[in-house]
Amino acid sequence: TLSFTTDHWNTAQTVTVAAAEDDNTRSEAVTLTHATTTNGSTYSVSKSLRVRVIDNDTTHLVVSPEALTVAEAGSATYTARLAKEPTDAVSLTVTVEGTGNGVTVDTDSGEAHQATLGFTTSNWQTEQTVTVRAAADENARSETVTLSHSATGGGYGSVNKRLVVTVTDDDTASLVVSPEALTVAEAGSATYTVKLASQPTDGVRVRVRVMGSGVSVDTDGGTDGEQTKLSFSTSNWDRSQTVTVSAAADHNKRSEKVRLSHIAAGGGYDSMVADLVVTVTDDETPDLVIYPEPVKVVEAGSATYTVKLATKPTDGVTVTMRGMDGSGVSVDTDGGVLGEQTTLSFTPGNWNLARTVTVSAAADENASTEEVTLSHIAAGGDYDVVRKDLVVMVTDNDTPSLVVSPAPVTIVEADSATYTVKLATQPTDGVTVTVSGMVSGVSVDTDPGMGGGQT
Repeated sequence: TLSFTTDHWNTAQTVTVAAAEDDNTRSEAVTLTHATTTNGSTYSVSKSLRVRVIDNDTTHLVVSPEALTVAEAGSATYTARLAKEPTDAVSLTVTVEGTGNGVTVDTDSGEAHQATLGFTTSNWQTEQTVTVRAAADENARSETVTLSHSATGGGYGSVNKRLVVTVTDDDTASLVVSPEALTVAEAGSATYTVKLASQPTDGVRVRVRVMGSGVSVDTDGGTDGEQTKLSFSTSNWDRSQTVTVSAAADHNKRSEKVRLSHIAAGGGYDSMVADLVVTVTDDETPDLVIYPEPVKVVEAGSATYTVKLATKPTDGVTVTMRGMDGSGVSVDTDGGVLGEQTTLSFTPGNWNLARTVTVSAAADENASTEEVTLSHIAAGGDYDVVRKDLVVMVTDNDTPSLVVSPAPVTIVEADSATYTVKLATQPTDGVTVTVSGMVSGVSVDTDPGMGGGQT
């Protein structure tokens, strides 16, 4: 209220008008009525004043969060609402700008791929959910996509809001080597393939390095020489390229492992490395090489043969000869040492050098040819179970004949004399000797104890 007296009736008094904050964006008008009351009735008047309230609110959209991250092949959500009460219904349309890079939005989970939200004067401040989905792609890059929110109606006709969505890629730049392990036969070859796991940003070069010996690679059989590089582009990155692995023959019997290193460069693949372990299976078997087979020796004579190892041993190997006892055959592996030596020693350095063995055959009294088997037994250096036999054929130097003594025999007429008969060599079975050629007046008797003349 304002009070005026007869003394200061014409002194102006100040009235302060204040406008409260509201949630809408409308400017309002208010009429203030000024009415007088007096003790008398001479000043009963009124006056109206129209007050216009200019709204200080700006129409805009509230999007939360202000930036969104979505995993590739996944989804995430955000909310949208109006900042101030609209004058009427508002329609909000969500648009994926540009190509979208596989990003889609859905404002209504009950309907497929809806892209609009509706707000009224009663629900304008209620947050509504938008689902963002990111499709999987084949590259390893994270992309950003902008979502545009355009409003129409209710005083929001020119309002727009953008939301940046970052799609984090689930692909890792790597090399795909198949199979993951390779087996190659010694002196043979095998193949494997290489491709990229994800699309590169540019050309990629892959170099194959052999981390070992005895193995070679070739990435292009149509080009002379052994090629060691592969090239991939943004269009052929997922096509498997073939690499041929060849293993050289060696002299040992061990299976070896060699590592192949694949080193990439370019197109977002710098410093990418993939290894492949190649197992080379050996085709050699530990054995003794004896030459010649069999060995022929003349009775009372000697002959030689040689012995060496078939494969490189892992350590020293001793070869011992057996089977000579009681056979009339003897061996000597070192003529420079007194006595008959019966062992040979080999090392990883001299395993393939043929060593000479002298075999001797004693004289006997029979005329038959004999065979003696000599066993060669190895020990040490992965040769512990190796054994080899050698047949020695002893050719007899005796000729079957009769020994008659004395010869000739002289007999006085009307008298008798004796002589002896024996075999010159041991027969293989019983032998009967018949005496013949007697003429008139000469007779023989091989057994006087029996009646009659035994011949």
